Amino acid sequence: MTVSTADITQAIEARTESLTIERLLKKKGLNVSRIMDKVTQASAVAQRVTSRIEARADAIIAREPGLDKRTDDAFSPHDAILNDAENTLLVAERALGQMSNGGDPLHESNGSLASSPAEASAATASS
Repeated sequence: MTVSTADITQAIEARTESLTIERLLKKKGLNVSRIMDKVTQASAVAQRVTSRIEARADAIIAREPGLDKRTDDAFSPHDAILNDAENTLLVAERALGQMSNGGDPLHESNGSLASSPAEASAATASS
């Protein structure tokens, strides 16, 4: 592995800044090692929380296929009922179309067709 001069220079500068900050904090009477321990602990917490968040998201993603199947299972009976009703309606539409020879609905002609069941009963009674 080859390390460039720029990489070495950058690492030295970062460490120098860190040491400078530590010296300044010590001058102020602050315990740098305690602060650094806390920062290290905080960093570890962030990593663990991130891992837990990803695990929960993965668990939700993994549930999707099962939920899709349950959704299909829940709606299938209702889809079947509606499909049957739609097929029945289609059969009725075709039968009505045949009754009118595929044209417009039949119209009343010379009283031969009654407009209501009451008229049909009255016409039958008078005959």
